[in-house]
Amino acid sequence: KFQSFLPRLPLRRIMDWPAYKQFFLINRDIFIRTLCLTFAFGFFYSQSSNYGEVLLGVNVVLMQFLNWMSYGIDGLAYAAESLVGKLKGARDYEALDQTIRRIFFWSTWMALGFSILYGFFGKSLFYLFTDVKEVIDAAGPYILWMAFLPLLGFASYIWDGIYVGLTASKAMRNSMLLSLVVYLVVFFISKEYLSLSALWLSLAIFLLARGIFQWGLYRHYGHNLK
Repeated sequence: KFQSFLPRLPLRRIMDWPAYKQFFLINRDIFIRTLCLTFAFGFFYSQSSNYGEVLLGVNVVLMQFLNWMSYGIDGLAYAAESLVGKLKGARDYEALDQTIRRIFFWSTWMALGFSILYGFFGKSLFYLFTDVKEVIDAAGPYILWMAFLPLLGFASYIWDGIYVGLTASKAMRNSMLLSLVVYLVVFFISKEYLSLSALWLSLAIFLLARGIFQWGLYRHYGHNLK
C-alpha cells in the first residue's frame, strides 16, 4: 500500500525549507511562552513554601480551583484555535471577528460562573481536597482571590487560543515575557507589605496583564498579527 503511494508524494513541497523554518520558529516561540508560564507557577509554589506548611497547603488547594477554571476556559480556547485558524486560512475575516466576539461572550459567562461558585462555596469545596482543619481555617482570607481570578484571568487563556489560530506566536511570546516581568516586579515590591496576599496580587496582575497586552496587540495589528 505504501509503496504505491510514495511515488505520488510532492517532494518539492516536502523539501520546502522556508516552510520548515517558519514551523520551527513558531514552535520556538510557543516553547518560550510555555517555559515562562511554567516558571510563573513554579515561582508561585516556591514562594508559597516560605510562609509555612499550612499556608502552602492553602495555596496548593486554591491553585486547583484555578486549574478547574482553566480547564473549562481552555475548552473554548481550543475551539478558538481551530475556528480562527480555519477562518484566517479562508480569509473570511468578518466571520473570524464574529467568532472571536462569540467566544469571548461565552467565556465571560463561564468565568462569571466560576467566580460565583468560588465566592459562595469556596470553603465548602476545600473539603474535597483536605480535611486538615488548620488548612481549611487559614483559607478564609484567600478564598476571596478565587472570586476575582476567573474574571481577571480568563481573557489571557482565550487570547492564547486566538493567537495560536492566527499563528501569532511572536506576539504571544512577547506578551508573556512582558507579563512575567510585571508579575515579578509586583511581587517583590508588595511582599513586604502584603505577605502571602502579595503572591495572589501578583498572580492576578500577571493573568490580567497577559490579557491586556494580547488585546492591545490584536487591536493594533488585527488579522496581520505575527
